[in-house]
Amino acid sequence: MKLNEELENLRNEVKTLKSIDTNQSSTIKLIQDSNEASNSCKCCNKFKEEIKYLKNSLAKFTIGKNNLDIILGKQRCVFDKARLGYRPDKQQKLYKNFFASTQKNSSPFLTSFYCGKKGHSTSTCYLKNNNNIKMIWVPKGSFY
Repeated sequence: MKLNEELENLRNEVKTLKSIDTNQSSTIKLIQDSNEASNSCKCCNKFKEEIKYLKNSLAKFTIGKNNLDIILGKQRCVFDKARLGYRPDKQQKLYKNFFASTQKNSSPFLTSFYCGKKGHSTSTCYLKNNNNIKMIWVPKGSFY
């Protein structure tokens, strides 16, 4: 008899322990779910900060693009003379040569290395262009 009573007590205790175990396992699942939610909130905070940074950089880019468009729109061509004193009915000078040569062709400082005379260069030497005179080689230091 005593053994039967003790067996029943043990069975009741096992039942109560099983119910306690199921309650605690459900609370453990709830705690794990809340931890996962808190981890996802940390990730969400990182993403929110990144979104703010990207929005700010995009705003700066669009402002810079608008400023560049304004600057480029205000430029004008060098030959656009539509200002005070411009008369389109007159013949305007066309600028073909932007750079003027510093030396003139008839400069007394130029020396032709073909004929040895001053006043013109080798490319414009009249003796070289006509080729009527034959030149001979004279060694340096000798008088011919």
